[in-house]
Amino acid sequence: YTARAARTGEVVAVKVTPLVAPIPRVAGQRLIAELFLVRDMRAHANVLSFLDLYLVQETEVWMVTEHIDSGVPLEELIEKNHGSFTEERIARVCLEICKGLAHLHSQLILHRDIRSASILLSPTGLVKLTSFTFAAQLPSIESKRRTMVSTLALPTTHPHYTPDKTHWTPPEVIRRQPYGPEVDVWALGITVIEMLDGAPPHAGAEPLKVLFLILVGDGQDDGEERKGPRPHREVSESLGKWLAGCLEVDVEKRKTVEELLEDEWLKSGCEVKELGAL
Repeated sequence: YTARAARTGEVVAVKVTPLVAPIPRVAGQRLIAELFLVRDMRAHANVLSFLDLYLVQETEVWMVTEHIDSGVPLEELIEKNHGSFTEERIARVCLEICKGLAHLHSQLILHRDIRSASILLSPTGLVKLTSFTFAAQLPSIESKRRTMVSTLALPTTHPHYTPDKTHWTPPEVIRRQPYGPEVDVWALGITVIEMLDGAPPHAGAEPLKVLFLILVGDGQDDGEERKGPRPHREVSESLGKWLAGCLEVDVEKRKTVEELLEDEWLKSGCEVKELGAL
């Protein structure tokens, strides 16, 4: 929704996120306190400014953010173009996403909901991370999270039903293992496949089957090391290597955002203004 701040007259955006079930008051207060950490972090060009947050009747989270005039979710651009993004455009989008994630991770903040629907593009090609409803902060660099806010889909009968989000879930979260910034890197890899194929891996499958397929991986039954998903579309060797670093099943071997930013493929992207043409 678009709204206007009563005190300042500023035009803002309001995102309403329905909760799968009513959240207890104490848990709701804890959620709001954690999200306020995101609100108070330093500003960054690739991160949508978070202004305020409200828990409404324990069933909805209302998040107030800066308003990007004519901004379009990457998800809509993927649908419009049926995937088929050029590698140069994908590289540029990924560069901007990685810069935003590096900023979050440097402040020990995990996004935990990276996907095409959470990335906004402006008519000038500006790329911003949005949707911080599930963001969380680590107490230290060495720390890992042990809890994961459910991002499973609402019932299809719910008025705010949205597509299932399990496709972006990394194996370690499914196994309920401690996790860190690597979850955002995995989700970024799945988002790249969205741009290549027009949909995430296993699109259309039931949520439980998707979780099973993520755990099984693409390895063979003869003992070959399990691998993360790969796109159907043929890609260059440099993109394939970069993507494999994002979708490494072994968390210890998965690339960090800083390592991804150093890769030459990421520097091969188009000019920012080209993204505006999408």
